[in-house]
Amino acid sequence: MLPAFNIGSLAIPTAGLVLILGAWFSLDAVERAARLTQQNGETVYGMAALSLLTGLVGARLIFVWRFWPAFADNWVSIVW
Repeated sequence: MLPAFNIGSLAIPTAGLVLILGAWFSLDAVERAARLTQQNGETVYGMAALSLLTGLVGARLIFVWRFWPAFADNWVSIVW
């Protein structure tokens, strides 16, 4: 995979672009499925968005836990 997608002088990192597009497509699919099954779309969309955010934060915390020696000296790097 390319490290960056260039549009003229603008360089867009592909990892971030893939994450954003994946979240957008999955939330769109959840919203469409809620409409098809005649459920409250806002509630289902909110639950899916919260689950996506919780998954990202949880994945970061597990990564920090597994590689704690790399983060022990600089706690700000946990967020970065």
